[in-house]
Amino acid sequence: MKTGFILIFAFFGAVLATAPRVTIKNGILEGSIMQSRKGRDFIAFK
Repeated sequence: MKTGFILIFAFFGAVLATAPRVTIKNGILEGSIMQSRKGRDFIAFK
C-alpha cells in the first residue's frame, strides 16, 4: 500500500506545482478548484 500512497503524492505534487493557490495545513489539502495543464478541473480536498 505504501507504493500507492507514493504514486498519489507524486501525482498531486505535479498538480500542486501548477496550482499555487492550494496550501497544505496540518497534513490536509485545502484550496479551491485547480486546473491541470490539459484544462481539466481538479477539486481540492477539505
